[in-house]
Amino acid sequence: MQRAFIEHFAGVIGRRRPILGPLMTIAAVSLTTSWIIQPYLAHALGAQGPVAQQAAQGALWVSGMLSPLAALGKALGLAVVCWSCSVFLGERIPLAKLISVFCVAEIVFSLRDLTAAGVLVARGIGAVHSPADLMIGFGVNAFVHAVSPLQRISLETWDFFTVAWASLVCACLCGACKVSARPAIVLALVAFAVRVLFAASALLYTL
Repeated sequence: MQRAFIEHFAGVIGRRRPILGPLMTIAAVSLTTSWIIQPYLAHALGAQGPVAQQAAQGALWVSGMLSPLAALGKALGLAVVCWSCSVFLGERIPLAKLISVFCVAEIVFSLRDLTAAGVLVARGIGAVHSPADLMIGFGVNAFVHAVSPLQRISLETWDFFTVAWASLVCACLCGACKVSARPAIVLALVAFAVRVLFAASALLYTL
């Protein structure tokens, strides 16, 4: 079954639109999620007035429309890092194929957005009292109250979906790029570390 899983994603990456297809999926999922979350956001900001609600909803839709560009930017950055590491490891991986691998892997985080929307729908709009309640759907990390900024960063920079993303990257490297198991694991761990560090640096602005 694992072999069939790897071959399936190798076939996806080997198609003619290995970058455009995942980005279209990310765009569709992001806009759908924005549409689902919009009433919950308006409810959470009910005390802030209509101007704040409209501004927040506008920002939500803009982020949904720009999500494919953000995913492509992350894929490009991670592909360059992993391509450099692959040269050091003696593996010849085309940069374009690496970009395709990371574009496919970015779909995992679209599924995280859908999970967030599903949790909000399951809880009901009455359970949302503040914008912080909207974050409860992004994983168990939201239930943990960190006692220090460093603990908060360590808890919020990765979750189950980040681990699944790294696992998918490893599988795609083995199947589509024909990388042996050990270098594929090393490259997936490097990509995982870079993504976590990127998320941690972004969180520094919110502390």
